[in-house]
Amino acid sequence: MNEINDEGVGVFIDYEYVFITLERLYGVPMDLEVVVEGIHEKVRAFGKIILERAYAPWSNFVEGLAQLSKWRVETVNISSKKVDKTDVKTGQRCTVLQNNADIYIAWDVAQLIYTNQNIQKYALVTGDGDFTEIVKRAQQNGKRVIVLGFERNTSDFLRTQADQFVSLDDLALANESAISERIVDLGLDMEQRLDYVGYKLLIDILSRENPQVNFRELVHRIITDGVFLTERRPDPVSIKGEVFVIIPNRKHPLVRERLGARGIDPDAVVETRRTVEPPIASPPAEDHSDPNFVGGVEAYEKMKFEEAADRFNKYLDVYQRDFAAYVMAIKALIELNRPDELRDMCLRARGLESYDLLSQRFPEWARFIDNKVAGEGAGAEPEEENAPTNIEGAPPQ
Repeated sequence: MNEINDEGVGVFIDYEYVFITLERLYGVPMDLEVVVEGIHEKVRAFGKIILERAYAPWSNFVEGLAQLSKWRVETVNISSKKVDKTDVKTGQRCTVLQNNADIYIAWDVAQLIYTNQNIQKYALVTGDGDFTEIVKRAQQNGKRVIVLGFERNTSDFLRTQADQFVSLDDLALANESAISERIVDLGLDMEQRLDYVGYKLLIDILSRENPQVNFRELVHRIITDGVFLTERRPDPVSIKGEVFVIIPNRKHPLVRERLGARGIDPDAVVETRRTVEPPIASPPAEDHSDPNFVGGVEAYEKMKFEEAADRFNKYLDVYQRDFAAYVMAIKALIELNRPDELRDMCLRARGLESYDLLSQRFPEWARFIDNKVAGEGAGAEPEEENAPTNIEGAPPQ
């Protein structure tokens, strides 16, 4: 057994094959550490890895290119070609980009068969049937060939021709588990700081880490599986007055496992976790179906600025925390060239309890309002060109 394990093995990875198979067939993003270590573990059963190369059009996989150096994997840049093929689902003809990994890998293997006698076994991480001929060539020269591929995306011809086929399907499950753990860990970190997990913020952070992955679909699947619970909570920064959040479900095994890894008792966390409740007597922050708001928007769009300013004033007498309405009223007063009323409206907006938070979210409007309140004084002429053009949630000009 030791003698067999000492035989030299060359590993040749069609990187795009692994990436696309995981994402499109198994619906999970690729965790490169899980993939590389999983491949290494399987290959070491056949001998000692003395050469390892990964092939891809690396301009499409920059993140992977940078990470592979960690495992001392050689990277070979390959070209792509446009190929016309029939979509198996729709039956329609379409043009797709297809890489030439089979040509590059076949060329390298053909050369190494004669030039590197230390490699007795060739491990091909691919499912492409085009590799069948190079497998035959290697076998004719006394070499053994192991194909490592996914059950649902490996050619039967290639599988039959190889000396041994090793399934990578367990890596799909391992990838999903690793990514799910990462999402839960990030969610727990965010909850510790904010008392909740912002759905959009969570996806934005994950997407910045790996722009090629559709995390929205994966997070939705995790929510569906009950790993996160969903809530709507009051948010003074939001124009809608509330925010859609997700809360780690401490009854779910995965969440309990990740908390346990941190040395935290999940049941104790449930008892002590702070919750944010809206003030019982607080009026609603906004109602954009209110006749005065709707009428103010319509009047503004028709350039009836007098009517718009009047309607938004009446609306703000009731909904005093609606920042979008203050913005619309300010815009109408700019058009009317009424500096005193403009400054008074800016003072009202500046007096909002949530103004500090709003100023972080809408810095351009905050600077404009602050300037009107502090810098210009009553009677100063408003400078329309200095006003921001719009705000999220507020009707555009």
